[in-house]
Amino acid sequence: MPVTVRRPAAATPEATFDAIVPIDLTTMMTGWGPFPAVVGTRDQQGPWDRAGSRRVVLLSDRSGTPEEIVAVERPGSFSYVVGPLSGPFGLIVARIEGRFAFDHAPGGGTDVTWTYTFVARRGRGLLMRAVAPLWRRYAQASLDRAVAVADAS
Repeated sequence: MPVTVRRPAAATPEATFDAIVPIDLTTMMTGWGPFPAVVGTRDQQGPWDRAGSRRVVLLSDRSGTPEEIVAVERPGSFSYVVGPLSGPFGLIVARIEGRFAFDHAPGGGTDVTWTYTFVARRGRGLLMRAVAPLWRRYAQASLDRAVAVADAS
């Protein structure tokens, strides 16, 4: 089930890409409602702008989940996979396929689109319908913070 949020950035696509791809997730994903904050990362293998690089994302609920970059096309897009998930959310979601797109905006700047595609565990699709609107609110707030970092760069 895909959830997509958008936000314009004043910065160029190149500058926006360069700020968001390696962003410190603790400044972007600070938690909201049932979703834990990111409190750090560990075990990073490879530079965070190359396909195949991996790390473990640490969450405030004391869980951690692997994340791997699957495609990078600077400055146009960045795709990754999160999972398998652990913690309470892992009971519903098997993995997440994420993608950021950075498009030239008419008149300058960048249109940033972030799509999170949840792959539900077998028999959990109906639960995802309840989670998706909540995630959209959290994702929009997270993207707003990321774009603010890009615009301040």
